[in-house]
Amino acid sequence: MVQIARTCLLLLCLVSAGTARVWSSDPHWVRIGFSQASFPEVSPQDVRASLSIWAEEVTRSVPGISGVSTYIFGRPGEIAEALRRSEIDVVVMPTYDYLSSMRSTPVDIGFVTDQGPVGCQRFVIVGDARMPSPTLSSLRGRRFCHVDGENLALLFVNNELLRTSQMEMDRFFRGIEVVPRGVQALNGVYFGKADVCVVSEDTFRLATTMNPQMAHRLRIIASSPLLYNGVALFRQGFPEPMRRAVLDGIAGLGSTSRGRQILSLFRACGIRPATEADLAVTRRLYQEYRRRKGRLL
Repeated sequence: MVQIARTCLLLLCLVSAGTARVWSSDPHWVRIGFSQASFPEVSPQDVRASLSIWAEEVTRSVPGISGVSTYIFGRPGEIAEALRRSEIDVVVMPTYDYLSSMRSTPVDIGFVTDQGPVGCQRFVIVGDARMPSPTLSSLRGRRFCHVDGENLALLFVNNELLRTSQMEMDRFFRGIEVVPRGVQALNGVYFGKADVCVVSEDTFRLATTMNPQMAHRLRIIASSPLLYNGVALFRQGFPEPMRRAVLDGIAGLGSTSRGRQILSLFRACGIRPATEADLAVTRRLYQEYRRRKGRLL
């Protein structure tokens, strides 16, 4: 899961006064865990710059928080265990991992963004427009390309295949190539290295705007509903005053020039408190797949 990176870093910047891996007993200290899948396309320079900018802001403007520790986790199971042991207070992770790995973990929905790579995303299955009648069922035996780690996009693809009485992608397609970025997946179809790919609608629109020839060569075959690609969660039991302090930091992001600079850098208008209702469509897609197949991707 896209491309979760930029806005996840945004949340980190909201409350980060440092990145030391220090377990703190200070009740005003916030411990934030991040899924490693949250950083697929962000350079170390972007991370350092963003943290440096926001560290100064949070020290001055977010009362009630005395410091922050951050932790990177490689697997969703490690995050779940840290939450159960109350070793982290907030976690940022792909929504797919939340739905698939956190069902028995005591957490509360924290924040989402309505825009940007980790916000509401529509995924599109794209094929060569020159193929005759490019429907999903006609793609059997074709070459498929997708972005590394975009599990929510793959969930959509597999659910669409099962919905149309096809096999899942590992048996439906003749070959599967994994690439680091969505534009590379589109280029694969455009230059004939692949027959079909799945990317975010934003990536498709940007690529076809930049290259009008690509717009004529490529065709959207199927589109997902709007899905939340990432989510921030509170551990149950995280004190309400601290939740409010984090919320205040989020609410005030657009009120300073540095905060607006960060929002612009991460292509987001802002992030906001969320409820389960925000994830209803994403959860429904996941449950549909579970019902149709009875196993995870």
